Amino acid sequence: MKLFCSYSNDDISHVNSFASAFKKENPKDSIFIASSKHPDDDSLELGKKWREQLRKEILDSDGVVLFLSKSFFKSEEVIDFEWPIIVERKKKDPNFIIFTILIDDI
Repeated sequence: MKLFCSYSNDDISHVNSFASAFKKENPKDSIFIASSKHPDDDSLELGKKWREQLRKEILDSDGVVLFLSKSFFKSEEVIDFEWPIIVERKKKDPNFIIFTILIDDI
C-alpha cells in the first residue's frame, strides 16, 4: 500500500509519529510525506516542480491520511491544492481510501 499524508506543517510532529509507527508495522508499504521537518525526507526531488510531484503522488497512491486540525483547515496548500486532487482521485476510484486522524478539536 502506498499512502499520501495531507497535513498542516504545524502538525508535523503528529505526522512523524504516525509515519514511524506505520513503517514499523508495515515495512513493505510506503508513505509519502513532503516536509523538510520529516526525518526521512527524500520524498520531494530537488529541482522538480513540487506541485506537479505532489499531484502525481496523490494520484499514484492507494489512499491518503488526512491529519485534521484547525491548522489543516486554514492551510491554503491543503484546502486549495491537495483536497481537490484527493476528491478527484476518490471519484475516479471508489476503492481509494481516505483515512482521517483528528489532531485537535475542529
